[in-house]
Amino acid sequence: MTTLRPTPFLSTRNSIKIVYLLYFLTVLFNVSYILGALHTLLTERWIEGLSSDFGAMDVMNVLYRKKQKP
Repeated sequence: MTTLRPTPFLSTRNSIKIVYLLYFLTVLFNVSYILGALHTLLTERWIEGLSSDFGAMDVMNVLYRKKQKP
């Protein structure tokens, strides 16, 4: 008669899954961080380009829709 041994909480298969999950989350975080930095850089360049065309205050008013005082 064979006795059933309890399986350990972290078997090899589960450990591999956890490592893959951590790797995937790390890559996902890095990609989102790089895309956020690229978005910030491009937005700053876009604002600089608009401010050279229209003036910095016009760009700020357009971007943030500030009400002009009469």
